[in-house]
Amino acid sequence: TLTGSSGAMSFGSLTIASGGTYSATSGTTTITSEASSNYAIEVSGTYTHNSGTLKITTDNNTFVKILDDVNHLIIEPATATRVYEWVSNVTIQGDLTINAGRFAHYSPLFSLDVQGDCAVNNTGILDGGSGSIELGSLTIASGGEYRATTGITTLTNFNSSNNILNVSSGGTFTHNNGTVKVTTNSSGKYF
Repeated sequence: TLTGSSGAMSFGSLTIASGGTYSATSGTTTITSEASSNYAIEVSGTYTHNSGTLKITTDNNTFVKILDDVNHLIIEPATATRVYEWVSNVTIQGDLTINAGRFAHYSPLFSLDVQGDCAVNNTGILDGGSGSIELGSLTIASGGEYRATTGITTLTNFNSSNNILNVSSGGTFTHNNGTVKVTTNSSGKYF
């Protein structure tokens, strides 16, 4: 067991084996490199998020295995062309922010469920493949891109700006012949 605090924590990589536990900081845990297995983070044990943020800044093409343990996730490699691939079905309990690089599926059938807001900024790309993608809301800033799943992108909630889907001038929504499904009953601006 490794226990964080309320301050910042930084690791080259983080591997939590079966039976192991990382009780994360309520601040930000930053991953700056990757293990010899080519994983920046690999969770097979328990990652207790404590309402904190996981930030991955690895400047390598790398694998990310986080299952459903992470609260907020920030993707921000130093080189905008880096690819981070999620290697299982993933649930992010809070928000997903992609500031640079491409966050993509290792297998096109792996699902991504972001229960909070998803923001794709600057040179960031969210690549949906053909799996199930569910987001609370989706904001694509100038320079950002969402390469939609060829299946269904489900949007479930409004963000703090009362939008469910917001594509800024200079942002790109590539539909890939997929479907956008809005499931919220709340009032707000849909697009």
